Amino acid sequence: MLLTREAVLDNRGLEARPDVLTFDTQPLAETQEAIGPVWAALWIRADSEYFDLFARVCDVDPQGVSLNICDALVSVAPGEFAGAAGASRVESAAMATPELILHALAPSHPCLAAAAALQYKDLSYERVDLVPGSHVEEMQRIYGEGHGTVPGLLVDGEPVHGSRAIMARLEQLAPDPSLFPAPIADAVREAERWGDEELQDLGRRLPWGALHFRPEAMGTFGGSGLLDGPGTDFAISYVHSSWRYHGITAARLHDDLAGLPVKLDRIDQLAQHGVIGGETPTAADLQIGSTIRLLLTLGDLRELIEGRPGEHVARRWFADYPGGVPAGAFPAGWVPTRTA
Repeated sequence: MLLTREAVLDNRGLEARPDVLTFDTQPLAETQEAIGPVWAALWIRADSEYFDLFARVCDVDPQGVSLNICDALVSVAPGEFAGAAGASRVESAAMATPELILHALAPSHPCLAAAAALQYKDLSYERVDLVPGSHVEEMQRIYGEGHGTVPGLLVDGEPVHGSRAIMARLEQLAPDPSLFPAPIADAVREAERWGDEELQDLGRRLPWGALHFRPEAMGTFGGSGLLDGPGTDFAISYVHSSWRYHGITAARLHDDLAGLPVKLDRIDQLAQHGVIGGETPTAADLQIGSTIRLLLTLGDLRELIEGRPGEHVARRWFADYPGGVPAGAFPAGWVPTRTA
């Protein structure tokens, strides 16, 4: 069948634009199967010698919903396509969208960012959620030694590891809409780097740190309620393993909490300069917002975050995130007070 992967979005809004030309066939009388490469041949005249053509094949259901099946983008330059009477015949066999497979863990905030980027780019993909713990060995088998963390993306079999690398690769595959808008591209890349290298680990250490003190709350992150006695025994063991895996200590946790206000101030500044918090997401919005969204599940931290640009970005692009650790988990005096 043509639709073999996760469905994409309704194209009716795009098709209604004045710069988009559509060609409709008569409704199919019966279900049909098509196997093999898809070709598009277009005869084009243009005022410029250099231009891009984007072609898309869609399936329109009886209610008029138009779902894309495959597409291609071709850049045209002088002499690349021969034509007659001033027209260029542009032909492409690259209509099939690359096969994209995202390897993830359900609670991972970098995976949340990568998935949001794929959805924003309107790219169809398959998501494979790995088993926590054994995921390290599986990721290294697929992405190579030393690449045991999630997320990872296979692009027609090509391994791309890490949320920043994934966003850069997606920008190559689908430049529009851009995650790195031209006027602020450099600032976005620096903010994305900071969000990945300096902020992202707080989304691991602080939640696991809070769960050390309230292990029964681990059940809420799996979509259930607070754990019972046996469940809490399991959670205690699992949390301790996670502390070892992420290199968490009480001293490090205390320092992470003490340094959080400075990081939140930096996020405020990024929003003030228009690097994040716009009408459309940048790579920095997704990288930073996913971490802050996870931190908002910790009751002890909400007073520090709520009402600030970081919360706005987090809730706008990541409306739902399961789980919650009640306030009062961290030891008294460890959580800084909000000063402004």
